[in-house]
Amino acid sequence: MRITKENLTRYDQHFKSWHRRRLGCANALENWHQTEEAGAVQFYPVGGSPLEGKVKFSFTETPPASGDKGPENPSTISGVESIQVAQTNKNLASQPYHTPTSVRQGVTWTVNADGSVTANGTATANSIFYVCGIDSTNLRLPVGTKCFLSGCPSGGSYSSYFMRCSTGSGSTYISANDLGSGSVFTVSDSNSTVGVMIQITKGFTANNLVFYPQLEFGESKTEWEPFTRIRVTIPLGNTYYGGKIDLATGLMTVTWEGVEADRSTIANSTPTSSNNSVWQVTARDISAKLCKYSNDRGVYTFCNYFSYAPEGTEGFHFSARFCYFQVAATNSADAKTIALDLYDTAAANNNPIFFVYPLATPYTVQLSPLSLSALAQTSRYEPRLNTVYTDADSIQITYQKSPIRAATEQEMAILGLGGNV
Repeated sequence: MRITKENLTRYDQHFKSWHRRRLGCANALENWHQTEEAGAVQFYPVGGSPLEGKVKFSFTETPPASGDKGPENPSTISGVESIQVAQTNKNLASQPYHTPTSVRQGVTWTVNADGSVTANGTATANSIFYVCGIDSTNLRLPVGTKCFLSGCPSGGSYSSYFMRCSTGSGSTYISANDLGSGSVFTVSDSNSTVGVMIQITKGFTANNLVFYPQLEFGESKTEWEPFTRIRVTIPLGNTYYGGKIDLATGLMTVTWEGVEADRSTIANSTPTSSNNSVWQVTARDISAKLCKYSNDRGVYTFCNYFSYAPEGTEGFHFSARFCYFQVAATNSADAKTIALDLYDTAAANNNPIFFVYPLATPYTVQLSPLSLSALAQTSRYEPRLNTVYTDADSIQITYQKSPIRAATEQEMAILGLGGNV
């Protein structure tokens, strides 16, 4: 068949028709979208439609309690053995609440079936109901993320009742208080817990006060929606130090490797002098899984006892096949002794010398696929916001966008440009 504009148009129409019949949804081809890559993403999909996700993860390095990292003051490097993926609606105030239905300092707190909280009674001391603490292992929010707290009945005050959200510690500590109109806050520390609480202040009498806790992304309050969550833990079957997972297929691509220094390698090494006082001692042969060698390799390799250093200075560095200690010594024998003593001390302290590096040739591991579906819509005509988050570095979702939401966004764009709908 000769390719013409008319033939291509006819083919396009038939293909779309076939695709609609196959997926059972109009505009299926036109409405597939991808979210950004982030610790938590939000989107408006077709209710109940399939979702495809990709997760990226990496090791963590915890610095020493104080001071700079060094042979006498190591950090700790941890790999990843499992990954959590959770899906909620817009409300991040997780249930079950930390405080159950109970009496606290004279106030009866009742958790209602819909997730609202009722307070009754006179507070003999400040009576606090803890809604939630969103820990970084469940939800990692980048610094700068804006969230909105709402749910306090109107008319609140610090001398009667209020809701509070707090996050961070020390210099990064912030709090937002809701006295009835809600309050916006900005995440200041991505490694801290975000906590939400309700307080009835000492001496105040609560008479069927109903709170509707809601923590959501953004800078304004939206209609309250009870919390909904599906959370899945994905076991990796081993410890890995960096990679990505296609959740729909279960295929994990491993891009980083972690290895301990090897005592026998150190003992059998022939140190070489980089200059008059620094000696290079081989710490590990990694030829089975080569390092992604680069002139900029110091940016890409890590050790918990040494900082990366160019040859000729104290520290560590990699070649494509080996990782090395570079130690100050007067001769090769002393250099080997220093390296072995460091190895033995690290082993005795249960924090062995560890290296992490990018692989020259990534490899794949087959995991179990994870089937994700969009939350069901509460109304046929109201698209539902979905939130998906992970304790890994980031997640990205491919989804079929709600045509209703797409039309709404188009109308908003037209109106924003001064047009009429």
